[in-house]
Amino acid sequence: MESRGWLWLLAFLAAWIVLNRWVLPWFGVPTCMSGSCRVYQQPPEVRSAALDAPEEEEGESR
Repeated sequence: MESRGWLWLLAFLAAWIVLNRWVLPWFGVPTCMSGSCRVYQQPPEVRSAALDAPEEEEGESR
């Protein structure tokens, strides 16, 4: 009977992966497994330019 518990766990895990990898993205639901939660980093030159820019004081307008 103990092995039946492992089979249920494996079946659940397989169903979860299939659902998140193929089924939900096919219906238009974004999931991390479909690649929709990638963090896009700015190139180093854009990051350094943003860090070098002077900060504006509140109430100050250009």
